[in-house]
Amino acid sequence: MAADYWLLLAIGVLIAVLAVLARWATKGRQPTDYYSLFLGGVVWLIFGIAMKSTIFLAGAVILLIIGFAHRKEWKKNPQACGKNATYALAAGFIVAFILAITLFNIPESLESKAMQYCGKENVAAVHVCSDYIEVVSSLLGGGSTYYRSDGTTIVCPVVGPDSMSPECKAIYEAKLKSSYYCKDICAKVTDFESCAAAGNPVMESYPRQCRANGITYTEIISDVIECLPEQRNAEVCTADYTPVCAKVNIQCIRAPCNPIDETFSNSCVACRNPLVESYRMGECG
Repeated sequence: MAADYWLLLAIGVLIAVLAVLARWATKGRQPTDYYSLFLGGVVWLIFGIAMKSTIFLAGAVILLIIGFAHRKEWKKNPQACGKNATYALAAGFIVAFILAITLFNIPESLESKAMQYCGKENVAAVHVCSDYIEVVSSLLGGGSTYYRSDGTTIVCPVVGPDSMSPECKAIYEAKLKSSYYCKDICAKVTDFESCAAAGNPVMESYPRQCRANGITYTEIISDVIECLPEQRNAEVCTADYTPVCAKVNIQCIRAPCNPIDETFSNSCVACRNPLVESYRMGECG
C-alpha cells in the first residue's frame, strides 16, 4: 500500500503546484481569497469524515487553518462571497471526488486482506501464497480455506489425495514443488530467525538480512563453536595444524574463575580436553 500513498502524495503535490501557478498568474491583480480556501477545506473535511481517510482530513486541516488564520481578510475581497466562493466549492469538490475515486479503485493487497483473519477463532495460521490466501483451521481435520484474488473460495478439509477435489488437489501438488512459496502473515517477528521462518524475503548478504513490516533484521553470527560429543570421544586426532583458540576452564579454590584462552593445534585436540567447552578458529591473540 506504500505505493498507493505515494500516488496520492503526488496528486497532492500537483494540486499545490497548480495552486501556486494560479496565484503567480494573478499576482498583483487581486488578493488571495482565503475565504475560498476555507470553504475548500470544509469540502475536504466532509469527504475525510465520510471516507475515514487521513489524506482528506490532513488536506482539510491545512486549508481550514490557512483560511481561518486570515479570516480578517475575507471581506477585503469583494468577490469573497460571490463567484470565487462558488468556484472554490466546485474545485474542492471536484478534486476531492477525483481522489475518492482513486482511493476506491486502489486494489487491496492480499497481505492486507489476509491480516483480517489473524486472531480469529479457530484460525491456526494465515499464509499468502502466490495469488491466494490460505487460512489454516485449528480444528481437528478442519484443513484450510483458500481465498483467491479473483474472489473465489476453495475449502479443502484434511483428506487423502485420492479424495480431494480437483481444485484442492492442484493446490496440494503445487505445495510439493520446490518453487512453492508462502508467507506467514500472523507470525510475530522479533529477530532474523523468526523473520525468515515467516517467509519474508532474505537478502543473501553477510551477515544475511531479513525485512518485515518495514524493519530490517540482521542475522547474528557467532564465531564461537561448541564442542561436539564425537569430538570429545575421539580416540585419535589428526596431526594437521589448524589452530583454534579454546576457552579452557580453570580449577580454582575461590570463585569467580574466568576461563583462559589457549591455542590448540586443531579442534579435535582442543575438545578432547575435558576443561574445554568451546573454541574459535585461529590462534589466540
